[in-house]
Amino acid sequence: MFHLNTLLFRSEGLQVGGVGSDGKVDLRSVSARREFGQTVEMVVGVAPADRVVINPDSSLMSGITVRLADVSPTAEST
Repeated sequence: MFHLNTLLFRSEGLQVGGVGSDGKVDLRSVSARREFGQTVEMVVGVAPADRVVINPDSSLMSGITVRLADVSPTAEST
């Protein structure tokens, strides 16, 4: 499941900005199966363990380096 705030609505269709271990963005075309309020079940393009850009700017492009946030359970609960 992915939050709606990870999606880019482009002329090419739905995309997300995947983030590699090097911190670089790789735009990926995705297909959604079902929407559950603020989350969406993706069936093509991303896996549950993939890191993606949250609240991407509409100008996001592949190859851009991003800073990875700490998403450990302690960081999320504060």
